[in-house]
Amino acid sequence: EQSFERINKTQLEELEYIMGEYPDIAETLLDQMGIQSLADLPKSQFRNVAERSKEIVLFREKGRPIKPIKSL
Repeated sequence: EQSFERINKTQLEELEYIMGEYPDIAETLLDQMGIQSLADLPKSQFRNVAERSKEIVLFREKGRPIKPIKSL
């Protein structure tokens, strides 16, 4: 369910920590979601974004390429 409530400060800090060394992840996310900053992320999307970001970071740290997400 989509929420118009934005993430809180703690959630924002968690995302910034996850994406810390990879600012391009945040830039891509902002573009794809049509938002201006991570603070604008809908709370309902937080968990999905955090988990996907962790996956991307782990793959990069292992030196494995990330498969692009195919649009339906």
